[in-house]
Amino acid sequence: MRSQVQRCVQCDSFFTHGGAGSECFSCSLESVRDELDSQVCDLLHGGHPKIVDVRWLLSQEESYIIQRCQTLPPEAFVSPEEAALLCIRKKGLIVVSYPWLTVHHPDPGGHHMRFLRQYLTKHVDAFTWQGEKTFGLFWDYASLPQPGPDGTMSVKERQAFKRGLEAINLLYGSMHTVVVQLTDIPTIAAPTQDVNLRPYSERGWCIFEATIASIMKPPTSLIDLGSVLVKLSLANVFTDWWNLQEVARAKRTPLVTPPIMASMLAEKQFTNGADREVVNKKYCDFFATIAPIMRALKVWKFPGADDWDDAERQHMIDSVPAFHNTREVFMTFNRFSDDDLAELLSNLATLRHLRVLDLSMCKGFSGRGFQALAVHSLPTLRELKLCKSDIDDLGLCLLADGLAGVPELRILNLSQCSLPAFRGFKALVDRLPMLRLLEELWLGHTSLDDRGLLLLLNVLPSLEHFRRLDLRGCPHITVVAVAALTRYLPQLPEVEPLAMCVEKRLTTLGRRKNTRSHSWYCKYCWQSALTDSFDLTEFACEDCINGVLWLPSELENTPEGVALVAAWEELEREDEQLRWC
Repeated sequence: MRSQVQRCVQCDSFFTHGGAGSECFSCSLESVRDELDSQVCDLLHGGHPKIVDVRWLLSQEESYIIQRCQTLPPEAFVSPEEAALLCIRKKGLIVVSYPWLTVHHPDPGGHHMRFLRQYLTKHVDAFTWQGEKTFGLFWDYASLPQPGPDGTMSVKERQAFKRGLEAINLLYGSMHTVVVQLTDIPTIAAPTQDVNLRPYSERGWCIFEATIASIMKPPTSLIDLGSVLVKLSLANVFTDWWNLQEVARAKRTPLVTPPIMASMLAEKQFTNGADREVVNKKYCDFFATIAPIMRALKVWKFPGADDWDDAERQHMIDSVPAFHNTREVFMTFNRFSDDDLAELLSNLATLRHLRVLDLSMCKGFSGRGFQALAVHSLPTLRELKLCKSDIDDLGLCLLADGLAGVPELRILNLSQCSLPAFRGFKALVDRLPMLRLLEELWLGHTSLDDRGLLLLLNVLPSLEHFRRLDLRGCPHITVVAVAALTRYLPQLPEVEPLAMCVEKRLTTLGRRKNTRSHSWYCKYCWQSALTDSFDLTEFACEDCINGVLWLPSELENTPEGVALVAAWEELEREDEQLRWC
């Protein structure tokens, strides 16, 4: 079955999908959301844990020190009903992850509070435009009952603490909440015995929170306020939330299986030693809940964040088989060696329903790891994205040799892969006929030349489902190839009408809009463009949404380019579908 434009039954937006599914990418995690959200909403609706009203907190004096839950006034909290709604509203609930600075009080000097207050001010300013006036904050010391001065809690307080603790993993792991990491440790000249200045990365609770927060969250929902640049941005009144999040995206902690988490926790510090088993069990419970039902695995390394080390990368690769029902795997911005790539493909072969593999912007591998496809096939894969990766000429040859292992492939995206040369493209073209379902080939901003394109044009008529070809920005394509393309044009099928493209553009650019534009990457061509999209995972530029055939802009006004436009019009193709970029 060829890909078709469909309307999502959940959000009513248009999307292109390779199968018979009826949900767009953004709604494909609804089963996970339903499972997690129903649990956390029930707990919050029951009043445990309590959620601090952000506006109340910001109304306190600049020198305010956070107080324990039992001593805060009732107006410091949102109602349980509001808390349950905030946890499923995008950006409505902020969850704090931070190291306690003393045994009895997490922030006695207001160090964490100072940075958090600056962040919350920008957060509220950025998202009040949605018409929402209430924002919630989960801060364990203020949200859960704490021991009194004598170190004890009543039976009722212990019961409330236990019920609130049940929501911890769900609050940090939810796709909707924003996790703010307060990783900066203050400098204290003469710390007393109860002061704990151990770094964030060495704390057991912090590593647990960072790991589960990294599993499903989009780039804008995991914020680290620890760097010098971020602290300068926080203090700058002219820096808004969107500017801040571009420099404050946290390093994504790699996926790890429960046994690996247990070994990691064994090396971390816990103020209360008994917490180690509590945290380990909570991670096991969370992993067991999401692993079987996650359909999109986003193992992104956010732009600007540090690369994973060898051990972290290995943990991530080893965890992939646990998500056995996953359909889409996104490894964007990561760094892999070819050995890593081969092992990753081996593990991906265990995913029986895998449809999409996105390795866009991944660096470090040349493509030799694709030799693994000869042994570990991906029989259900429909889309392979290698945009802006480091695949070279030999790597493309080896990928071409492995195409028999991806017989269902519909979309191959090599946009902005600058290293492959004629030999690699020839190997690819020679093996394209075995991809009888291929629909889209993205080769924009590559070194493809006239020879390679002429070979490609000889093959494309045999691909009856083929419908999109991207050649934009290819510097070695000349008028010779454009003239050949004009002769081939009658065999290029017409696809979705322009009216549908426009409607899809209006929905794809974001079902929820922001008041200002910001820069992000198109999910097809990986060119940076301005968008007011709220959902960056679905952003696509106007050229990609409306186009069917993309060509270098410098060829548009040549005689051959004019002839191609005339032939396009003669075939009554929509003008918008021929793009000169």
